[in-house]
Amino acid sequence: MWDTEVDEAHTRLRLADGRTSSWACVDYDGQQTSAFAVAQYGTRKLWDEVVRAYEEYVAAGRPGVHRHRLRITPDGRSTRHEVSVPA
Repeated sequence: MWDTEVDEAHTRLRLADGRTSSWACVDYDGQQTSAFAVAQYGTRKLWDEVVRAYEEYVAAGRPGVHRHRLRITPDGRSTRHEVSVPA
C-alpha cells in the first residue's frame, strides 16, 4: 500500500504479512531513486524478498508481463505462490 499522507517521507510503501506479524516500510523522499529508508520487522524480511524478486526479474532479462505465470496452490495450511518466466 502506498501512503502519501506521512510526514516522514514523500511516499511510503507499507508491506505486511498478518500471518507472521512481519512488516516493512519503505520511504521515498521524492528525489532519490537509488536509496530508500527501509524498516522491517518479523520472521519474514519482506523488503529483502522484494529485492530478491527484483534481482531475479533483472537476471531474467526484464521479461514483459506476457511472459509471466503465477500459480497459486493451497498446501493445507497456507497458500503457495509461484512465479515462473517461460523461456
